[in-house]
Amino acid sequence: MIAEPVVHRDCTLTRARHRCYLAWGAFKNAATSAPAWLLHAPPDEGASAVEALESGFTQLSDAEMQAALRALAEQSRDTAGEPAIAVDELPLDAPAAPYCPPAAPAARLASRDFAGHIARDWRISSFSWLTAGQRGESPDRDPAEPVVREEDAASGIFAFPRGTKAGTCLHEMFEALDFTGTNATAMETLVAEKLRAHGFADPAHPAAIGDMLRRTLAVPLGPAGLTLARVPQSDRLNELEFYFPLKKLDPPQLRAVFARWMTPAGGEFAAKLERLNFDTVGGFLKGFIDLVFRFEDRFYLVDWKSNHLGNRVEDYGPEALRHEMGRHYYILQYHLYTVALHQYLALRLPGYDYEKHFGGVRYVFIRGVDPARPELGVFRDRPTAALVGELGELLIAKDDATS
Repeated sequence: MIAEPVVHRDCTLTRARHRCYLAWGAFKNAATSAPAWLLHAPPDEGASAVEALESGFTQLSDAEMQAALRALAEQSRDTAGEPAIAVDELPLDAPAAPYCPPAAPAARLASRDFAGHIARDWRISSFSWLTAGQRGESPDRDPAEPVVREEDAASGIFAFPRGTKAGTCLHEMFEALDFTGTNATAMETLVAEKLRAHGFADPAHPAAIGDMLRRTLAVPLGPAGLTLARVPQSDRLNELEFYFPLKKLDPPQLRAVFARWMTPAGGEFAAKLERLNFDTVGGFLKGFIDLVFRFEDRFYLVDWKSNHLGNRVEDYGPEALRHEMGRHYYILQYHLYTVALHQYLALRLPGYDYEKHFGGVRYVFIRGVDPARPELGVFRDRPTAALVGELGELLIAKDDATS
């Protein structure tokens, strides 16, 4: 039998919110249980209430139990005549059907229409992207294509491999090298470690690279007395990475600024800028400056170039370097880097003034440096403050609240 009451707050059988099921019958230990006392209390308790309950309960037949429960169900009718208790037989000949929740109507799914706008000219750009139109920025390394005169046999540093892998190896040496160190063994150990890490096993390479490093540290960079050997670790930053917000930019805008401020020779480079094939772009400009160092309160920007221009130091003279700087758009590169460094120093250096604190740019073509002939292997420039200022205005987007 199943009692199926609708439960009210004053119900003492259960605290169920909606319905309570009670299975009841003459099963084990039922005769002395609390429900037996509630549902089938003996009319006369006698000397022992428990004994009287047990004795009376064991004499009840199933029909008598059902009759007592149905009488209780009749008494449970509310004011509307609806019973609060239902009595029914437990099904014995068939398993109960599993519970199935009510079927909910299937949700109708549909994609939302996109009504926004994706700016196709917004991206993170770089010197590499502006000049190639498709590559992201990484610390730039030098091109593999050489300009070699066949009659000159390669030896020393000129015989060192060319291309990105070799350029990365040499860059890492300059990053880790203590410019002011006098310990030859430390330099030799560094060179050997980097060559091994990048897979260069030729036994002639260590001596050639060691000689190149010593010559690079000793070459005069100007003003008088300036060499890298006088720059301690505390006055240099390696691979200085920068980002700045970029206004909408296209090649004609670049050409107009360079044509306005550069010399006639620079004007030729300005015309070359029109051959850049990037579309109008905005977003951010990023880059890596190989080295920034301070000497006598002036800051210098250095880029290491392992480009192969020939097998003699004479192949790295001023005219050859100017040609290489224009051919690979390095002129644009160092102007972008100068703008970035100018912004960095303006934010970090109290009382910063471009004319007073910016020393200039040095592109060091490390295969062709010679301390005895400082005009070889080193490209030097110091962009005018007017050009840097106008280029910064062209490139750098400012927040409305601060512009």
